Formats: sequence, structure tokens, C-alpha cells
Amino acid sequence: MPKNKKPEELDLISRVSSYCATWDLLQKNTTIIIGLSGGPDSVFLLHVLSQLKTEYSLTLVAVHLDHGWRENSAADIDFCKSYATRYDVLFEHAHARDITITKKSSGSLEEQGRLLRRTFFEQVAQKYASPHNPTAIALAHHHDDQIETFFIRLLRGAGVTGLAGIRPQYKNHHKNYIRPLLCCTKEEILTFLHAQALSYLEDPTNKDPRFLRNRIRSTIIPALRTCDTRFDASLERTMAHLQEADEFIQTTTHKTLEKVSIVQKNSQRQLLLPAFAELHPFLQKQILLAWLIESGFPFTVSSGLLDELIRFLLISKNKKHLLYHSWSIIKQNSCATLEGEGAEKANGQKRSGSTTTRNS
Repeated sequence: MPKNKKPEELDLISRVSSYCATWDLLQKNTTIIIGLSGGPDSVFLLHVLSQLKTEYSLTLVAVHLDHGWRENSAADIDFCKSYATRYDVLFEHAHARDITITKKSSGSLEEQGRLLRRTFFEQVAQKYASPHNPTAIALAHHHDDQIETFFIRLLRGAGVTGLAGIRPQYKNHHKNYIRPLLCCTKEEILTFLHAQALSYLEDPTNKDPRFLRNRIRSTIIPALRTCDTRFDASLERTMAHLQEADEFIQTTTHKTLEKVSIVQKNSQRQLLLPAFAELHPFLQKQILLAWLIESGFPFTVSSGLLDELIRFLLISKNKKHLLYHSWSIIKQNSCATLEGEGAEKANGQKRSGSTTTRNS
């Protein structure tokens, strides 16, 4: 740690350390995969985890994916590699054209990029994982990202789970994502980097008004802060209430799924339709979502799709409903079975964590 560090900078690192301890984000002897874009947030994340490396006996791997969206993107690789060398951590990089995503999405370019990065990060995590060497993927989301994400999801009609926000940790089927910086604001991060003379890359798209996140950042949030100086604290309380409600929903969903389904010898879970029909419509949707994700369904699940499936399961006389590609739901003997490539394998593996992918 630099000797000329000011008390306020020490406080910021201490705050992140305390946040990690509170949420149990860092385990000793873990390999941490750090998503390093070269931007201020990821540079700060690398710096902080480097300070905590000895305390937790961590192995750090800085990971950079070149999307090829800009002409000088190759220079970003060199920039990130120089930081890995500076902090004496391992470095992995790849080009997006060499990454194949297994989860399908018809979303925006931004969403496609997110899926590509996640896929690459998980590949690197798998490379370094072993029975005695767990891995975690550290992402640099901060407090401002949390607020912006809330409004993005609100405008898109998200439910409780989506509005509950970004979680400090997300675990699902051997994947462990952590976000140590949710306790920091963007302004605090920038102030820290400037004080420590730590350079970073500027992404010109962050000010492009064509992107919804940027419009929210530059117009909606400043306006709300002008209306009420307590805006941040009030929204934080609201999201805490939503997170508590979501935890109850997820717990209830998993318990109910066990009651309205059976697991076959091939590990496939079948829904028992008479019992499923007795549930409240809201819980029916939660059960369907949990069932699809547990079964390895590789597509984004929309509320419209859930409504469509409930009509098929409870009203339609058809015995088969084609979803996407090779995936379909079969009704037989008052049971419903999900069929598709990888469904049996996915069902045979124990999954934990949230029943939705929206907060990952």
C-alpha cells in the first residue's frame, strides 16, 4: 500500500474490507477472477483486492475480454496487462470472436457483451478451479450502478426480484460472483484513483445518450437528487425492503417446487399439474422460472413466456409446446416434463442461489 495514502483513502479500502467481511465475500485460499476492463471501477477493484491479497491468501487473476468494438481496443489489452504486472497478478485475455456463449439472448449489444464477458470469466474460473482451490469472479459494480440498474429495470417493468437490485454475491451451480464495491460511490472511486495517481481508460460510450443507462445517469438521477437530498438513502431503504421480500419469495418458491414436483430416476424434475394448478398465479410464475433455470434452459425467460406456458399447462389441450430450438414441454399423465439439449445433465446437478438470472 502506498506510504503517502491519506486517511480518507485508507477509510475507503477499510470500508470495502469491512463490506467483504459483512457479506462473507472473500474466503481464504481462493482464486479471484477480476474482470478488468481498464476503466476506473475495475482498476480500483484490482487495487483493493491486491491490498487484501495477503490477509486472505488470495490468488488474483486479472481477466480482460477484447470486444473489438473500437479501433484501438488492442491497446486496452496492453494497458490491462501492465496493471497485472504492476500488481504481480496473473493475466488472461481473449477476443470476443473466440468466445461461444451457451446462454441465448435476443437483447442489445450491451447484453451480448455482458454474456460474452461472463462466459469468458467462467471459463477462466473453471481453468483455475480445483477441489482444494475454489474460485470467485469479482465484478466492479458500485453504488451508482445499483441506482442506475434499479431505474433501468423499473422502466422495463421488472418485478420484485429485478427491483431488489444487484446482490453482493450470486451463487449458482459452481459459479460464485462477488461485488466488493457496492459500498462505494463513483465519485469516491475517482477521488481515490486521482489521489493515488492511478490511471484508467475512458470509455466514450459512457456519455452516449443513445444508451438508456447514460440517459438515466445524466438526467433522471440528478433531477431526483435535486428534488430531495435524501434520495439515495431513501432508495437504499426501499431496495432493502425489496431484497427482504425477494428472499422470502425465493425460499417459498424452492419449498413449493419440491411439493408440486417429482424427480425421476434420470434426475429430470416433472411438475405435478393438479398441485401446480392450485397455486396462486404469482407463485406459479416463480415455480416455472425456477424449474426452467434448474433444468438448464439456456434462454432469457420473459414474463410473456411465463404467461404463455401457464396457459399451455393449465388450459391448452395440446400435449406438446415448442419453446426454442430443441426445447419443449411435454404434458403426459397429469405431469409436465421439460425436454431439451442438456436438460437431464442440468437436472442432475444441485443448484443453489437465486431462482432468477436477472440479478446475476
